[in-house]
Amino acid sequence: MINIPNISGFKLSNYFSKEFIEKTDFNYSSVDGIAEIVGLHVIFFSDIKNLNETSVISLDEIQSNKKVETFANQLFFELSLGVEVKDKFEKIISIYGTPFSFDEIFENVKRYNYLLNNNDCFIAFGVDKYHGLNSIEIIQNKKILHGILNENWRG
Repeated sequence: MINIPNISGFKLSNYFSKEFIEKTDFNYSSVDGIAEIVGLHVIFFSDIKNLNETSVISLDEIQSNKKVETFANQLFFELSLGVEVKDKFEKIISIYGTPFSFDEIFENVKRYNYLLNNNDCFIAFGVDKYHGLNSIEIIQNKKILHGILNENWRG
């Protein structure tokens, strides 16, 4: 079984110049905090209770921008996810097994949801039917994980 490393030390400023990063108050799944955002594609979220630690990483439409796609592949490598942008679901399932749930978020895009690290990590792979892996969400925030596990927030 894949074990995802702790994302708390990952900082967006390690990948992008500060001029490209917007820092803003943010509410992520009913949890208040601060988000560092690059365009419409990249969010690194820190809970208000611990602003020094990243607890959510969300990347959307990562194929729409070459710089974001390159960053995503670098991040996937550093996290040892075993996947790359544009990978098909068959590769994801060969590494992670059967997802605990999935949902269709857009036409031709399914999000495959996994609970890993003894339920201390939620990861969702967004796979476009024609273009492959195009989004990812990694959650290690305890309150959001509680909602996923106990309040059916996903699945």
